[in-house]
Amino acid sequence: MPNIAVHINSRETIKPSSPTKNDDKSYRFCFMDQMMPPQYITVILFYDTSDDGKRLPRLKESLSETLTSFFPLAGRIKDDTSIDCNDEGILYVEAQADCSMHDFLKEPDIQLLNKLLPCKKHPTEPMTELPQVALQVTVFTCGGLSIAGCYNHKVMDGASVGCFLKKWAANLSGCHNGVVHPDLANASRTFPPGENITPFTPEFLPSPTTNMCILRRFVFDATALQVLLEKARSEQVPNPTRTEVVSAFIWKHTMTKTIKSNHGSGYPIGKSSFLTHFINVRKHASLPKGSIGCLILIASAMVDLSSERDQELDRLVSRVHDAISSMNAEYVKTFQGEGALEAMWKNIEIMLFDKEAQLTCSSWCKLGLDEVDFGWGKPIWVSPFGEPPSLMEKNSLILMDANGGKDIEAWLVMQEKQMVALEHDEEFLAFAIPAVGVPKSTSC
Repeated sequence: MPNIAVHINSRETIKPSSPTKNDDKSYRFCFMDQMMPPQYITVILFYDTSDDGKRLPRLKESLSETLTSFFPLAGRIKDDTSIDCNDEGILYVEAQADCSMHDFLKEPDIQLLNKLLPCKKHPTEPMTELPQVALQVTVFTCGGLSIAGCYNHKVMDGASVGCFLKKWAANLSGCHNGVVHPDLANASRTFPPGENITPFTPEFLPSPTTNMCILRRFVFDATALQVLLEKARSEQVPNPTRTEVVSAFIWKHTMTKTIKSNHGSGYPIGKSSFLTHFINVRKHASLPKGSIGCLILIASAMVDLSSERDQELDRLVSRVHDAISSMNAEYVKTFQGEGALEAMWKNIEIMLFDKEAQLTCSSWCKLGLDEVDFGWGKPIWVSPFGEPPSLMEKNSLILMDANGGKDIEAWLVMQEKQMVALEHDEEFLAFAIPAVGVPKSTSC
């Protein structure tokens, strides 16, 4: 893929179309928001569409309208417990790429995706000085466009981003069927913010000089998923989910590569491997589906690396299923009121240590990001990354819906040595198809 030049045409601030009411001028974080480190969550949507001369003005107009419902996003962080909803606005950038979308997506370079983003995922400036959301619309020579967003992770998780994008798309297209209205109050009522809370900033965050990581995408098509589901069934878990099975399958094979890399052919005694899942707790906390916030907790599955039988797929799926099932209403209640901070540190402590062959998974499946339709059709591709692999967390995995929800696309970041071994694992490749271009070709 040749280099791509992106020219910035304009950079402006979009404010809510109606001023925020005085009663809504202060937005309270929930306790989980407070624990998030200062960073953006990034999403890039690609649309195969033609320019009718009205798209860009209508995008800005509908965005301004959408911000009246999501008014905290147009404010600025005031302190560790609240946002000043002062209608200062969000960053909005319009840009032009010097190639067609077809050429760009034929073999997309992850580092080039960074040029489509309006800002860095990990800002150096204090978040109190930055917008909650920054957006960039890039038009390709064929008329196709990308909509790339950076969303303050302290305010939004993947479900919140999906809610925002679908509301924005509905305001432009006029089709509001199934669109969830944002709920801005119940998260902080259910999980009240604490005093003097220090955000979670683990010491193992990757360093560009020490973390020689690479990213690869693998597609599990409908046929592969069905076979894996059958292999994973057991008496303990007769009906595993696709996310449980795919994450456990990848865990199994990445674990094996790390063992061989660090210990040769033997199974190390006294060593454990962990698979951590980020879990949306809205349902377990009886919160509305449209609740805005970073409402996630960590479910951790563990396996003894000295036991070969425990590393079989059905056993791993059972461990993952049990870990996710433990995130029930009773457990979630421990994060409300007194004792919440202690409960949170117990929840995240597994990520503070460098465990053998640890894999961290975030499933974006069923968030509806691949269904965000502004009136030009659904996106042909959704990218969760826009930064060089050297800055990504090693042994991290994001699962995305693909091919209309029939397939799953796995974005995997590993150290180079282990990734090369994985790419030569015939058992793994029998189900995981290395992705080169986008799953769906474009006419653009």
